[in-house]
Amino acid sequence: MSKKTLLLILITLAIAAAVFIFLDIKLYQQTNSKTTSSIRRQTPNPSAKTPSPSPLASSPPASNLKSIPFESLDKQYFSGQDQKTNLQITNQQDWQTLWQTINSFQSPMPQLPHVDFSKEMVIAAFAGQFPNGGHSIEITQLKANDQIIQVSILTTSPGRKCGTTTAITQPYHLIKTALSQKKIEYLETTTVDNCQ
Repeated sequence: MSKKTLLLILITLAIAAAVFIFLDIKLYQQTNSKTTSSIRRQTPNPSAKTPSPSPLASSPPASNLKSIPFESLDKQYFSGQDQKTNLQITNQQDWQTLWQTINSFQSPMPQLPHVDFSKEMVIAAFAGQFPNGGHSIEITQLKANDQIIQVSILTTSPGRKCGTTTAITQPYHLIKTALSQKKIEYLETTTVDNCQ
């Protein structure tokens, strides 16, 4: 092989190597550019504000509740209403029906307590039926704010050391207070009388 031919082959190889290196660098730059662009798109903008969650509607704070007056109408241990329930009465017809139910076992029936439903309402608390005495229920307090009336109810049961009758009882308590359209919430508490 002549020197001229050998030189021509070396020049051709050098040119091919240079082209290969150039193309490899170009490809690397393009790939790196795409990766950088992708990273930039995914990087959060530090000046962007994360939206704050909407605050939940809060219930009226208990500190806003103020005591309101009420009058006890009847509180007994025997009743024709044997289911545990709390009721709000705002008209004369419902009041008469409830009174008849309560006193359905009595004859003659006690006189219906007077309530002026144009400005008053009745709240009734029934403890349910028990196989013995010693049980009681009492509406102890009324509190209100601009949205609600909170009725506190205390239910008492006899402890093991208490001597009780074997009579079936259905304790209840009836009160009246100023008429209101506010929502009524019942706060019930139970306790045991240990008779000590």
